[in-house]
Amino acid sequence: MTRTYSLLLLAAGAAVVTMASPAQAVTATQTVGPQSFTTTGGTPATGPFTFAGFNTALGTLTKVNITNAAGSNFTGTFGGTIQLLCNDNPANCSFSSSALPTFTFTNSSISTGTLQPVTLTPNPVTTFSAVVNAAGSGTYSSSTTDIATGTNVLRAYFAGTPTLNNISTNIFSTPTSGNGFIGNSALTLSGNVYLTYTYEIPPAPGAVPGPIPILGAGAAFGFSRKLRKRIRSTAA
Repeated sequence: MTRTYSLLLLAAGAAVVTMASPAQAVTATQTVGPQSFTTTGGTPATGPFTFAGFNTALGTLTKVNITNAAGSNFTGTFGGTIQLLCNDNPANCSFSSSALPTFTFTNSSISTGTLQPVTLTPNPVTTFSAVVNAAGSGTYSSSTTDIATGTNVLRAYFAGTPTLNNISTNIFSTPTSGNGFIGNSALTLSGNVYLTYTYEIPPAPGAVPGPIPILGAGAAFGFSRKLRKRIRSTAA
């Protein structure tokens, strides 16, 4: 009987702890835009690219991202040419190329994506000592750096009319085999750009647990007294 009594107390205690767990804050997102852009080579696409500010009524703004329409990774497409030259004889030079978009806001906040591969055609180059305008192509799909909004200055900025001053693309190309050289790049990145706001929404006042767990604990202790009294009567 004593062992059963202990198990009942543990069960009652677990129920009280579960009921007393506090309500959790939740997050929500809002996507605004788009703005269309095209940037070629090292020349940035100049704005202004303006967006609607975040909605202060939705909660506390925690971060901002450059995204697509659905609020996920920013997307775009690459196209254009990169000049390649091979000085091997017979010619056989390989190259690699990648691109990195960068977004600059008027308050000097910068969001940068990750390097994305660019397909070069032809590659490898088998023409000796002549400039080849290799076609560069690819699709960009990558997360951008979170723009933290934990300060009042940034929150005030994104509550107004946040503006991208420019969108630029850094092109990185290099020979990977053979005696090759890289020339001018006319690679173009184009697409639509959106802003996605992430909010923290605090729990509603009514969601915080009230006195029910305390009443539950009192009922458990009252039941335990009755159980002890019954055990003593049975033993007698």
